[in-house]
Amino acid sequence: MSFQKMYDDKGLSFKIVNEESVVKFTNSLVYNEIIDFITSLNKSVVAVEMKPLESFKLASEVSSSSGGENFLLLSKNVYNVFQLVKCMNRCIDICPPVKQPSRFGNKAFQLFCDEYYKEIDNQLPHILNESRIENISEHTFQLSYYLKNSIGNKNRIDYGTGHEFNFLLFLFCLNKLHFFTEPDYKHLVLVLYRQYLEGVRRVQIIYTVEPAGSRGAWGLDDFQFLVFLFGAAQLSYNRTIRTDDIEKKELVELWAPKYLYFDALKYVSMLKHAPFHESSQMLYDISDMRRAAENVSGGDNSEAPDITACFIRKYVEFVGSLFEKGSEEYLGEGICPMGQIQFSWGNRRLPLARKKETVEVHPYQKDRRNFPHSHPFPN
Repeated sequence: MSFQKMYDDKGLSFKIVNEESVVKFTNSLVYNEIIDFITSLNKSVVAVEMKPLESFKLASEVSSSSGGENFLLLSKNVYNVFQLVKCMNRCIDICPPVKQPSRFGNKAFQLFCDEYYKEIDNQLPHILNESRIENISEHTFQLSYYLKNSIGNKNRIDYGTGHEFNFLLFLFCLNKLHFFTEPDYKHLVLVLYRQYLEGVRRVQIIYTVEPAGSRGAWGLDDFQFLVFLFGAAQLSYNRTIRTDDIEKKELVELWAPKYLYFDALKYVSMLKHAPFHESSQMLYDISDMRRAAENVSGGDNSEAPDITACFIRKYVEFVGSLFEKGSEEYLGEGICPMGQIQFSWGNRRLPLARKKETVEVHPYQKDRRNFPHSHPFPN
């Protein structure tokens, strides 16, 4: 039985299949729980700068008399997951790309997936047992399902925001099990998500994986979304960084080690050699990111459905008993592949990835070239 078709006997499997199910989904408990979780993560990193990942230590290993910075000390549960995510690098190292005629989709990616799946199967049960949370091991399948799907599609050799969202769901499920506490939230973003981001970026470069459902210059980014959301939260209330800093290479280099947003811009610039406003038009066009992040981080959740999280579209699947029974009525049952997620930001809907043979065009895609050119941050 293939990995994609394995299901927890006690669990639940359902998917978002069309626009109607999306509308219904936004009224579900699952949707609100995910929105609340992302909002909490966003709030936790407001005005918090990043530190080198190698600086973070397990709190119990650091003497209280050493005077270490509290932010650099991780709880045991966060530290254990950190080590699991970090081992993605070791799996990449032992699965170098192979020589093949095709430029994209190196088949060594499939070997990497197998190696990382083994690490997850070996380490995750121990990590869960060490937490001493009652009955947490019952959810091992569901948790491993999301973590395995977060690194890309093994068969298609591609990666997109749908896979990134699976990593978020992995953290979301752990949080529902009380595996994390509120003081951990900033570490979920600036340690766990950031380590994950570094790993999947290596995957993208080394194995030249195809972007799943990319809209090219008309998409926010070929591979990621959350990095810009969390990055905007970091920059909330920051009046040192100006609007036009994103166009100055030396300033992007300066701020990249401290802020996710600039780290993402640096990575995009490395991959795309065309002028920023041409290669990443949607990213260049969004002018209200910091204002939006300030509203959400300040407790104004009225904009959360549009700003804080994505409107989940096709190719997203929920599996397992951690999602409330009864959500089936919103989503329907079935199996679907992981791929690109459709996002909305503020009052702007980002273009939906569709199959080439589809002729229907959404109204917001017809006039997408009329977006005004502006910048991510207000002056």
